[in-house]
Amino acid sequence: MIIMVETLLVKNIIGYATIQDLGRRGYRSIGIPVSGVLDRISYIYSNYLLNNNLYEAVIEQYGYGEYVVLNDTIVCVTGGARHIIVDDNEYDAWKPVFVKKNSVLKIKPDRSPLIYIAIYSGVKCNNVLNSKSTYLRAGIGCVRNVLKPNDIIESNKRVDPSNLSLLLDKGSLINIYEKQIPSSSETIILRSTRSFHSDLIWDIDVLLRETYYLSSEYDRMGYRLEGKPLDSTRNLGRLPSIPVDRGFVQIPPDGKPIVLMSDSQTMGGYAVALHVLQPDVDRLAHAQPDQKILFREISFSEAERIIEKYYNILEKPVLNIDIYYH
Repeated sequence: MIIMVETLLVKNIIGYATIQDLGRRGYRSIGIPVSGVLDRISYIYSNYLLNNNLYEAVIEQYGYGEYVVLNDTIVCVTGGARHIIVDDNEYDAWKPVFVKKNSVLKIKPDRSPLIYIAIYSGVKCNNVLNSKSTYLRAGIGCVRNVLKPNDIIESNKRVDPSNLSLLLDKGSLINIYEKQIPSSSETIILRSTRSFHSDLIWDIDVLLRETYYLSSEYDRMGYRLEGKPLDSTRNLGRLPSIPVDRGFVQIPPDGKPIVLMSDSQTMGGYAVALHVLQPDVDRLAHAQPDQKILFREISFSEAERIIEKYYNILEKPVLNIDIYYH
């Protein structure tokens, strides 16, 4: 029998935070998006460092968060945070940290506002359509809305003291943070392959040549980019709807690209110019308004090689993930 343990109490969120896992699959045919975390690599490593099941639910925080620890536990914070603060003491992120009952945990952005908070044994709540992920537009998930002050996060079990030293000795994976999380001054390269409508877009080379910038109009559904528009799509308008997914680059009639993200709709009628590789969608998730973004076309064979290694990492994390940055 699993006894739920009250673990964190939400004290303050500046931005928003939701419960997420890898998403719900098998329901796109009835219009329900996959959802799930925006940055899968950061998510996987937050659980990996705690010896959790790799696909346990976590808190996906966008912005600043403050939590009261209700019972002794171990946390691992990944994503855009470089440090965490426990009762005014600073600790490295990207490593397990033991936090005592009644302490206050503060987590603020460094390189990026997008942060993952895993707790020992994982967040405990009920699956909805085989996932705990929050999909805000439909109010679906074990917690159907954003987290708010006084919400309580439960875990699956208490910390086992016999495992404590083993977990805390795991060390830091800050080397992955340095590679995975782009700084706001960095140009994010999106390796891409051509897609369904690329032959209809006679000026697609503009997309592959020009620098784009993340618009202030972006959310978990899609990251809208600003920059030189593609004139060809003004005449294409809406096309017959086709299935779309995370990483698809839609070009609406205004000619400005939108990269679909985790809460992407399941069907769309805009032209689809490119597919962005999944590891680069993870990094794009950390982009901030006005950040520079470049699309770079690669061959299908190279894309297959990178994607195979990426999914291998999601199943069996390794200490060095350079393999898919080259």
